[in-house]
This record gives sequence, structure tokens and C-alpha cells, in this order.
Amino acid sequence: MRLLALAMSFVSVSAFACPDLTGSYPICRMASGELTSTNDVIISQTELNGITTYSYASTDTADYQRVTVEITADGQPYSEDVTDPETNVTYTETSSVHCMGEILHIVINTSHQGQALGTTNVEVNKTRNQLIQKTYGSFMGHDFSETTVCE
Repeated sequence: MRLLALAMSFVSVSAFACPDLTGSYPICRMASGELTSTNDVIISQTELNGITTYSYASTDTADYQRVTVEITADGQPYSEDVTDPETNVTYTETSSVHCMGEILHIVINTSHQGQALGTTNVEVNKTRNQLIQKTYGSFMGHDFSETTVCE
């Protein structure tokens, strides 16, 4: 879920047919049952002039820092330079987000000095009282896939 918070901190969402993700999700687990690094997720959303805005708040279980991010569903891609605190390497993330029926789909392309490093896809939907996040893609030649459920 930390990836979702990071992705939502600098992406836009398309304004049509976005899913209702509102709710309070105190515990998040990976499909394996292992707890994630994010808990106490609260999502609210508003719509004004046909544009949806999500508010995503979560608590990091390592340092208990509370983070709240606002995402406006305007359909525009967004690029941001990010510096990795462990390596001090700066890379560029270009994100786009769109809604596919009841799924919020986030695509994050990562590059360094113009060289593509990987693509991350995040699909988020709500089923009853569960927030389900499927994350998959490839980074530096390594494929990954993970499902997280918050409830």
C-alpha cells in the first residue's frame, strides 16, 4: 500500500466513471497473509464539475507517520523527479491514471537519465468492505506481482 500512497501523491486520475473507494480500512495484508507497512487507510472522495478528487490517508507502521494525499481526477499525466534516500540517485517517474469501470488503474513509468528502468501497474477496487490493490510490472528486467487487501 505504500506504493499506492506514493503513486497517488503525484498522479492524476481520469474524470469519467471513477470507482467509489471511500471507506476506512484499519488493517492491510498481502495475499500471503503478511501485514504490510501501511495501515489505517482512510479514503474519501468528492466530485465537483464532473471531476473526482480522492483523499488518501494512511499510517506507516514503521515510524507511525500519518500521510494524507489529495488526487484530482483530471486525466493528465504527471512527471516528477524523485531522489532515492538510500542511494541518492535521482530518477523520473511519469504516471498516468484512468478509471476502468470499478477499477482505478495507475501506470508508473520509471527512468534514469532517459533510460527506461521499468513500469509499475496498480489496480485498485473496492469489494464490499475490502480495498484490493493489485500491483504488477517489471523493474530492471525483474517481473513482480503482489496483491494487498485492506479491510
